[in-house]
Amino acid sequence: MGSPRGLVTPAGVVWPLPLSGRAWSNNFVAGAVREGDRRYAEYRLATPDLFETMGIPILHGNTFSDSLPRHVVLVSRNLAEHAWPSSFPIGQSIQANPWGGGLETFEVAGVVDDVRSADLGRLPRETIYFDARGWSWTDWEVDFVVRVEGQPDLAVAPIRKELAAMDASIPMARVRTMSAYVKEHPVANRFALTLTGTAHGACLSPARRATKLDPMAVLRSE
Repeated sequence: MGSPRGLVTPAGVVWPLPLSGRAWSNNFVAGAVREGDRRYAEYRLATPDLFETMGIPILHGNTFSDSLPRHVVLVSRNLAEHAWPSSFPIGQSIQANPWGGGLETFEVAGVVDDVRSADLGRLPRETIYFDARGWSWTDWEVDFVVRVEGQPDLAVAPIRKELAAMDASIPMARVRTMSAYVKEHPVANRFALTLTGTAHGACLSPARRATKLDPMAVLRSE
């Protein structure tokens, strides 16, 4: 997606969205994790700019790009530490089963910080991020994550117009500001998120808040 009238800074697509209550997981095999261990990881689809948009640091390697093959993944820090405790994870092979047809081999292109995906009171789960370019969006519901300059509500109409220009048949549903998204979560989560001014999800979040607070700090393990 482009930047309508300069309102949008970075933007990305993710599924499932952290704290959304939706889950996608399966087993993986990598390094010290053997097939017989039946160890499971959260699976997540992502576009290249998702990590910058949500403030998730890339600790090693790179995000997805056109210069990389599509059979690459990014993994969370806790997964990398468990699978390759004494080796550098970039370039390592990992087997996962995102399509349900059995384990397939992917190359690790990057390691990102851990994110609390289910609940702020739980430790982050090991996560594998798959390149969204390798998927068909015709039968998937996905979340667009957008960071904007100024008031988030003012960006809705330009973004809707931009999306319609790309494909008028694509619906833009459940548009929420950060505050509206936060209210959908339990009180404990809502309090923590409100204090930090977290910008995430299908939310339209002011970039100016990120100059004072890390927008994803409360979701990370720090």
